[in-house]
This record gives sequence, C-alpha cells and structure tokens, in this order.
Amino acid sequence: MIAKISDNQSMITAKHSHLAEVQTEKNRLRQVFLQKRKLVLESCPDLRVHLCKAIEKWLLQQEVSCVGFYRPFRSEPDITPALESWAGKKKGRTLCVPVIDDQKNHCMHYALWRSNAASRAGCFGIEEPAEDIAVVPEVVFSPCVGVTRSGFRLGNGGGYFDRYLAQRAAEGRSPAATVAVAFEALVIEKFEASGCDVAFDWVATEAGVVPACGGAPAALNDADALDGAELGNVAVFSVAKNFDAG
Repeated sequence: MIAKISDNQSMITAKHSHLAEVQTEKNRLRQVFLQKRKLVLESCPDLRVHLCKAIEKWLLQQEVSCVGFYRPFRSEPDITPALESWAGKKKGRTLCVPVIDDQKNHCMHYALWRSNAASRAGCFGIEEPAEDIAVVPEVVFSPCVGVTRSGFRLGNGGGYFDRYLAQRAAEGRSPAATVAVAFEALVIEKFEASGCDVAFDWVATEAGVVPACGGAPAALNDADALDGAELGNVAVFSVAKNFDAG
C-alpha cells in the first residue's frame, strides 16, 4: 500500500515537472515570436494589407452575421479594416470584441463593436466598447504570437480565448468557426500544447485562410497576388521563422 502511494506521488511529481518544462518552453517561444512579429510589422507593413484581403475574401464566403475579432495589442496585426468592410457590405452584419470580466480567473465575453461609438481602455489598456452590449459571435478571430498548422495558438499567456471557447463548447454553443490570425513568419512547426489549449479551425496569414492541419496555403488569384518585391520579403521572413533563438 505504501509503495503504491509512493508511486502515485512520483507520477504526480513527474507530471508537474513536465508541465513546468512545457510552460518554460512556451514562454521562451513567446518572447522570440513577439520580437519576430514586431519585426514583421515594422519591416513589411504591406503584409497586413494582404492579410486583411485574405480575411475579407474568406469571410464573404461564410454564411454568418456576427463576427468576433480583437482590438490590436502588442504589435498584433490590425484586421479591423477587413472586418468593417465585410460588415458594411450587407445589412444586419455585426462585429464584437472581447471584454474581460475577471482578470484573476481569465474570463471574458464579447460586446458589440461599432467603429463610430465611444470606447474606453479596458484591462491591459486594450480598447473596448464604452457601452457593454453582450453578444455571442458565430465566428471568432483571435490574434497569435505564434501558431501551428494544426491550429494551436501561442498567445500572450493569459488563456482568455481558450477559456472562452472551452466554456462555449461546454454549453454546446461552439462558434461556427475559429480563426487564428498570424503571419507566415509566425507559423511554428510544432510546440507541445497544454491540456487547456484549444485547437482553432482555421489559420489566417497574408498567404490565405486555410483549414487547420491543411498543407500550404492555397495560391492567391491574380488580383490578390503579391508582387515580386513583397514575395521577396515573405521569403525572407519564412526562412527567418525557422531560426533557433538558443
């Protein structure tokens, strides 16, 4: 009996140690990719334009009316132009953004967003609507520090999006689609996901919006294609994403 208890304690200790190692590695990757994301935005701002085009093109193919996105923070790509353009093309389309309910327990909900309405600085200084009208989005766009092709995000570390989506799933009200927003340079070959990490359905980059676990992004058509100079920048960043920060 004593030996069994000792074995169980050893297993628990080993599990906690492994979880700590996973978290340490994720924190290391987070710092590397935060710097990389900042470099991408500063060095090649046109990539955000192409990202917005790809997102709007994908959204126009979806039969949804309420979309959740985010207000940019810490060099996150601003996809607001794409979302507002989509919303303006048909009556009844609405947008919403996260509002943090409980910073201690990392809980949030979505509130109706109108670009011409008053806003305020919420938790961490992130912009949110001054009037909190709670809504439930059909599609959720979430920013990433990094993302795998299988749809696992490396976020800022708070776990707000994962907890929100887990709660929706527990209630049987999962969104129709979840989209992780990044740049090609921020795609990570793999990292060990934690038990609370939620895999997203789609990955959006400047190269297109593709299903998670899919292969290379589908080719852009002629109207959306990058010119030679921009393709050169994409290639540079695609190579740079594989460097080992040590």
